Amino acid sequence: MYSDNTYQTELITLMPATRYNISLSTKSPSGDGAVVYQVIETKVADPDTLPAQPKVLKRDGTKINIKLMPAVDNNGPITAYRIIVVNDDVKQGFEKDSVFSYDEAKKNGLSYYIAAQLDPNDINKVFVVGDGRYYGKYYNAPLDPNVNYNILLALVSELNGITKVAYSDASVTHNGVLILNVNDADVPEINGDSPVVIIGLSIAIGLLSFMFIAGIVLFIILKSRVINRRQRLSDNQELTLQGPMIEVENNGYIHEEDHLPVNHYRNLKQRVRTISSNQMKIEPTNLLGVGKFGRVNSGTLHENNTLIPVAAYSISDKKMPQDTKRAMLQDLDMLIKVGKHENLIGLIGTCETAQTVSVILEYVSMNLKDLLLGSRDALPGRFSNMSEVQALDIAIQIAKGMAHLESCKIIHKQLCARSVMISYGFTPKISGYGIAQFFSHNKIPDYTRWTALEVFKSHPHNPKSDVWSFACLLWEICALGL
Repeated sequence: MYSDNTYQTELITLMPATRYNISLSTKSPSGDGAVVYQVIETKVADPDTLPAQPKVLKRDGTKINIKLMPAVDNNGPITAYRIIVVNDDVKQGFEKDSVFSYDEAKKNGLSYYIAAQLDPNDINKVFVVGDGRYYGKYYNAPLDPNVNYNILLALVSELNGITKVAYSDASVTHNGVLILNVNDADVPEINGDSPVVIIGLSIAIGLLSFMFIAGIVLFIILKSRVINRRQRLSDNQELTLQGPMIEVENNGYIHEEDHLPVNHYRNLKQRVRTISSNQMKIEPTNLLGVGKFGRVNSGTLHENNTLIPVAAYSISDKKMPQDTKRAMLQDLDMLIKVGKHENLIGLIGTCETAQTVSVILEYVSMNLKDLLLGSRDALPGRFSNMSEVQALDIAIQIAKGMAHLESCKIIHKQLCARSVMISYGFTPKISGYGIAQFFSHNKIPDYTRWTALEVFKSHPHNPKSDVWSFACLLWEICALGL
């Protein structure tokens, strides 16, 4: 029911990928008016559940036999399933928007590809990965027997020209692609009928009960001893107290560890330094920018009696939807794989609290764009106070940083003077990749001028498109930030 001056409203209780008949009529003291209606269909949404990880039945040289399990999607129809083959020996980030056929993946230097697209009716059959046949339009290429592979299952939901894809979670790999498990229910499911689990839980409960009772008994004994000792001191006070009594209050501070990180950070914690909140001071009023997952503020890290300026990317992890968590962890994983390099903004560590996790990054206040524009203060006989040697050295160091990114199979996509920071000694540090990507809250960046032409023709970003961007960056340097 709406008032007679309502001309627009929003229906917020509709389900995705559903056809509705919306009827409208008027009501007045004279009676109800004529009914008009319109049939509409809501758009398909991201699948609400992930497909199950394929079960490997047999590995035989160039082939792997797997068993697939059907999935359920309440946000749209399941139109197909895709088999994704990942080379587990190559350290390369998995980008869900850049998953192609075998030939296209090989052409773009990707270590993962679509081996087959199956009809939902064929999902219950055993599938042979690497049999050399075509499934849909995808080539199921024979596998290399000397390579470790990881097999993923993708759920495809397509309706009215809109396609949504969800990938199974591979939370454990050897040393290559890492697709983190970020389900909200991160605690493993316990089979209540398992005798081993029941016995284990019973033993654990018994031990905890024993320790609790022993603690109470010990507390009573210690308390009685303290009371008796105070009584003896009171009886002999004239003999024992020869000066002022200093009473020590028993309120010693016991450091309480920060809340344990949720399960989906477990894979990262072994590779990322955890910084205590006592070492960090974040300036909430000094906003450096806004990223995809939260706000970035300046801060200081107290270490070895030194205050180190840092950028703190605060992320409200508890409030994130599942797909956003996955994207955030994959971006964080990029910085981990890059490691330490003189010409790249580095990851220092993470600082966690009950509600947020702060990703601590190196902080440099000046970018190359500002440096180039500021160098236009002309000296006598010159148009810039930056020498040609300095400009050439900056360009060479940027090339070294980009070469390191390419060796880690990471594509920057947004290389320009704004995304290159300048630290002490005119040392450039490339930023704007992975989770180190944020921008001023009132300036939305536009990277059109630095984007390769083929990207505008729906081709994916690749290392060659970063070379194009680097050439545009060289022009910026020569034109002093123009």
